[in-house]
Order: sequence, then C-alpha cells, then structure tokens
Amino acid sequence: SQPAAPASGGSPVQTLNELAQAGYVAGLAWETGAEGASHQPLFTCTVTATVTGIAGLVRARGTGGSKVAAKASAAAVLLAALADDDPVAKGAPSARE
Repeated sequence: SQPAAPASGGSPVQTLNELAQAGYVAGLAWETGAEGASHQPLFTCTVTATVTGIAGLVRARGTGGSKVAAKASAAAVLLAALADDDPVAKGAPSARE
C-alpha cells in the first residue's frame, strides 16, 4: 500500500517540517548513512521525532539511491505511520476520507 499523498502537495520532508512548525512534531533528527559497494551505494536515513499524542520517540527508516531520496523515503514512512495511528489528524484537517 502506498502512503497517502501529503495534504500540502509537497515532499514528505516538507510535510514533516510543516507539521513541526504547527507544533504536532518536535525534535526532528535525521541520521544518514551508506551501505553497499562504493560505486553503487544504498543510502539510508533514519528520522526520529516526538509526536503529539504518542508516548516516546517515533522512528522511521528509509533507503534510496541518494541521500535526498533516502531522507524522503524515511519521511514518507514516518508520515504513513502517523496516518495509520492518526494522532495528527485529531483536530487537524485530514486528507483521508
């Protein structure tokens, strides 16, 4: 299943930053790394944050052919997890019907 498109129409990273500005997400932290052969690395990115309505840290990992793609992947995974739990949508407009 594909993650729902962000309501803002922007990139997953942009959407997470907007949620942070709105106060739903705090303490966004990104860790990037690379695995595999040097001529064809697979980049990894882990995003960690605290989210209103969820106890403890929320963490998601993504991969991609570039650091930017890995970061977008991690953000999309985190947004999909938030959409499933829907803590953000309580009192906020939701793109889901």
